[in-house]
Formats: sequence, structure tokens, C-alpha cells
Amino acid sequence: MKPKILIILTVILTIGSQCANGQEIFDTIRKYRVERIKKENPKSFDSEAKETINSGISELEKVFSIIKKKYKTDFTVIDSLFIISGYDLETGFSNGRIWDKKGNEFRFERKFELKNFKIENETLSVEKVTPKYLSRAEFPILQDFDPLIELIEKKDTSEIFKLQSENATLSGWSYNVSIITHYNGKYKIFEFPLSSFWIK
Repeated sequence: MKPKILIILTVILTIGSQCANGQEIFDTIRKYRVERIKKENPKSFDSEAKETINSGISELEKVFSIIKKKYKTDFTVIDSLFIISGYDLETGFSNGRIWDKKGNEFRFERKFELKNFKIENETLSVEKVTPKYLSRAEFPILQDFDPLIELIEKKDTSEIFKLQSENATLSGWSYNVSIITHYNGKYKIFEFPLSSFWIK
């Protein structure tokens, strides 16, 4: 086989593999969330639950895409990934942070206007966390999670839930923590919910 053909085939296979990996991580998260709801409360898995899951996955796909295109960081090929996703029940706005153990960290925020029960002027901003970013951060509620980072990476849910019960606050925000590991070509997901709380 000619060298040029070999190079072309290699490029095609590489791109195909990357696309498959990119989709696989979201398919794995979707499957995990469906199975978790069905296990916890089978009756609560309805069309609304499906829509909520698909909406969350769609947002995550967009965030990953922005990070890859704008910051040249591909989170679908890492060994360990951590995500905190927040949702405001009152406004419908969402935000979050995503990081790995290599020091790559990003914050994201989705806002929109609601006119005649239709979403307009929707924005999804994603920014890389740097000292400059932190000096002007517009996501103060996410900074409150800093003391939890080490606990999340250790999957120490008992300590996290203890802090949550001791420092509960009234808020329309609810959060979901996702821990994603990639080993031997397979993704494993571990998630748990968090109510809003303030760490003193």
C-alpha cells in the first residue's frame, strides 16, 4: 500500500476514534442517569425526566465543544474528570465548573431571556480558570466549592454530605457532582446530588 494512502487511512481512523470517544462519554453519562433514576424511583422516570437528562447532556456537549475549539483541551480523552453542574429552579439558569488532575479548569454559565414563554438571547459562556479570571470571577457561588475539590476527587461523600447538613442555606440552586474515569477504553460514571450550602 502506498505511503500516501496509509497516511490518509491513519488520519481517518484517528478522527473516527476521537468522534467515537467524544460521543461515548455522553452516551455513558445518559445511560448512567437513566439507570440511576429508574433504580431510585422507577415511577419518576417519565418524558419530563428524559427531557431533563437530554437537556443536561446537550449543555455538557456544547461546553466540551467550546473547550476543545477555543482552548485546545479535549476532555473526552482524559483519565479522570470532575464536573459540578448547577441549576437554578427559579430562573432556569445553569452554571458549573469542570476540571481534571492536570490543572485544566473551566467555568461555564448559561443564561437567557424568557419572552412569551419562549427562550431568547441564550448565551453559554465558558472560561478557563486563571489568576486573571479569578480576580474578576462572576461565578462567586462556584468559588464556595473550593473546599470540596479534594473531597470530590477522593469521592468522600460522607464528609461532603456532613458539610452540607451543617451549612445548609435556602436557595433555588441545586447541584450535581460527576466523577468520570476512563480506563481500558471504557468510561465509568459516579454522580451524586448536592443542595446549595455555604461553607463557613
